[in-house]
Amino acid sequence: MNKYNPFDSFRDETRMSFSLVQKLGPIVKADLVQLSGLTLSTLNRVMAPIEQNQLVVDSGEAISSGGRKPHYYDVNKEKPLILGVEISRIAVRVALINIKVEVLDFDTFQMTADCSPEYVTLKVKEIAQTLVDKAGMKMKDVLAVGIGTNGNIDREKGIIISAPMFPTNWDNVQIIDLFKKEFNAQISLDNGANAAVVAEYLFGTGKDSEHVAYFHVGMGIRTAVINSGKLIRAINDKDDALAHMIVDIDGMECSCGNFGCVEASSSIAAILKRFVSEVKKGKQTSVDASPDELSIQKICEAAENGDELSKAIITDAGMYFGTGLSNYISLMNPHTVILSGPLVSYSPLFFRVCTGVAMKKCFVGEESTLIFRRGCRYKEDAVVAGMAAMIIEDWLESGLV
Repeated sequence: MNKYNPFDSFRDETRMSFSLVQKLGPIVKADLVQLSGLTLSTLNRVMAPIEQNQLVVDSGEAISSGGRKPHYYDVNKEKPLILGVEISRIAVRVALINIKVEVLDFDTFQMTADCSPEYVTLKVKEIAQTLVDKAGMKMKDVLAVGIGTNGNIDREKGIIISAPMFPTNWDNVQIIDLFKKEFNAQISLDNGANAAVVAEYLFGTGKDSEHVAYFHVGMGIRTAVINSGKLIRAINDKDDALAHMIVDIDGMECSCGNFGCVEASSSIAAILKRFVSEVKKGKQTSVDASPDELSIQKICEAAENGDELSKAIITDAGMYFGTGLSNYISLMNPHTVILSGPLVSYSPLFFRVCTGVAMKKCFVGEESTLIFRRGCRYKEDAVVAGMAAMIIEDWLESGLV
C-alpha cells in the first residue's frame, strides 16, 4: 500500500470519476453520467469517497433551465500538493502544484559549479518550505516530489547516470535516495521531455489529440512522444531520439562523437558556435556583442531585423532541424507537433523554416492530420507541471505513463 497515494484504496470507477472531474471540471454530475456511462445513483456512490476525502468539492451552482439548480464539481485546488522539480544544465526550477495541475508558486536558482547534487537537494528543500509557508500550507500536505531532468537516467532505480554539459559532476547520482532523506513524500524521477509532453497532452496544446510529439530546442534538443494515448519510452528514458539523428553525413561533429546530427546544426550551442566562427572569418553582422556577451536572443532578433548572417545561420539550423523532424514525423506519425524551448520562442524564422521543410519532406497519409504548435501552454513550467501530472496518472493507474 502506498501511504502517499490518496487514491490507493479506491475502486477503478472512483479513480475514473476523479480523472474526469480533474480534466473537465468544473462539471455537473449530469455530464459525468453521460461521460462515464454510469447511472446517477452509481456515480454518487463511487464519488462518495473522493468527496468525503475532499479530493473533489462542490464548486457552486450551475445555471438551470428550470427546477432545482445542479451543482458544479471540481478537484480541491488547495490540497493535497505536489512539488515539481526541474534540474537542467542551466537552472533548477521548483514549483508547488495542486492536483488540478495548476502551478501555485515557484522559484528558481542557477546551476553553477557549486551546485553538487547534495547542495541542490538541500536548496530545493529550502525553497519548498518557503513556497509551502507562503501558501499557508504545511509540508505534510506535499504528498509527492517529481524530479524531471535531462540526460541518461535509470528511472526505476532513481539514478541520474550521466548529465552532459552540467557545470559539475552529476554522473551516477542516487537522486531519489538524496531526496528521500529530506522529504517525507513519494519521490519520482523521469525524463523532463516525457513530463512536458504528458502535461501538454492532458491539459495543454495537445489535449485534443491522441498522438502528440514534443520537442524542446535549447542548448540541446529534447524529444518525447505520446502515441495512441500512451507515453512511448526510449531505452534508458533518454530524450535524444531526434537530437542525434544524422541529417548531414558531411556535417559538424556532435557532442555524441558522430558527425551531422541534428543537434550539431540546430541547437543553440551549435548556432552560437557557428556565429562566432563566421565572424572570425570576417563575415559582417549588425550584432554588436563579444563572444562572451553573445546570446541566442540577440542573434534571433538580428535575423528578424534583416541581418544577413543571422538569417543565414538561423535558416540553415531550421532546415536541418526540419529534415530531422520530417523523418521523425514519418516514423511516429504524430497528429500534433509541439515545438518549444528558447530557440523556438525567440525565432519565428526558425519555426517557419523547420515546419515548412518538415511539411514538404515528410510522408503523412491522407487520413492523417498534422498540426504544428509554436510553444506550449505551460511554457517554462512544462516539466514541473508534467511531473505532477505523471504522478497523478500513476496514482490513478491510467495506463498513460
